[in-house]
Amino acid sequence: MHTIKDLPEIQRRTLTALRQRPGMYLGTKSLAKLEGFHSGWYCAIRSAGIPETAAWLFPPAFNDFAAIRYTGKACTPKNCFRLASEQEPDDAKAFDLLFALFDEYLTAHGFAPIPLHPLPDRPEANEHEHRI
Repeated sequence: MHTIKDLPEIQRRTLTALRQRPGMYLGTKSLAKLEGFHSGWYCAIRSAGIPETAAWLFPPAFNDFAAIRYTGKACTPKNCFRLASEQEPDDAKAFDLLFALFDEYLTAHGFAPIPLHPLPDRPEANEHEHRI
């Protein structure tokens, strides 16, 4: 059983960037490339000595959530990426499906979803940036 906590700020910012601009970070919108990024992120964080609980972009409890949604049982050898790709064979659509399911997971536990679109700039920030 996993303790459900909101994402640390660095994971939330990274997932937001990946969702909003997948081409910039992954080359194309692709679930397979997102899984590769996720694995690389995990290895880099762990090799830096950061605890495993902070190393996941998508927390381990999300795998159970996805498994229950798609198979009806929490225990499966497949991760959330494999489960999403089985539901949607189109790689770009599977990317969107995974984030939609992750939003559902977050909101079900009382946390904010990952923004799909960039938030509008604050007017006061724009004024400050344009001053000479």
